[in-house]
Amino acid sequence: MKMAGSFAAAIGVAEQSCREWIYAGSGAIFHADELHEIAGEYDSRTPLEEDEFLVVTEDGSIGLTFPGLKEPQWLFVSPEWAVANILKDDPKKYMVPADSGADTEGGAGATNTANAFCKNCGAPLRPDSRFCENCGAKTAPEFCPNCGEKLEEGGVFCGNCGAKV
Repeated sequence: MKMAGSFAAAIGVAEQSCREWIYAGSGAIFHADELHEIAGEYDSRTPLEEDEFLVVTEDGSIGLTFPGLKEPQWLFVSPEWAVANILKDDPKKYMVPADSGADTEGGAGATNTANAFCKNCGAPLRPDSRFCENCGAKTAPEFCPNCGEKLEEGGVFCGNCGAKV
């Protein structure tokens, strides 16, 4: 982990490992050029106190730390960090319904499809993709796209709801 005294300096370090980040507060995705703009405004309006530091992890995630805080307050995280630290705990919480035009109220014919993420790089996957378009890794769903239950490796059907995966 590296420390930086300004947001601009943190972005400079982070972009050596990462090209896009997820804002921890909303889940919005930002690219390096956008973060450079934000950093300029942030550093001029909200300079860090002398005992506050921005930290950058090896994967490019950026957090704020200050006395009394055991873990950094994560501001912008890499997709890899999100997969390792958020999705592993409760993936159902982060599933986004696909825009399929299906009945989403639970009536007859309702579906609960979700966007999946690559286990290798964290990029979103297309519903029927066999390989990640971002890193090329072979994909196999880890969680059921219908109910969100963790799948058995190599299984063809979900053990919880019976959906074909």
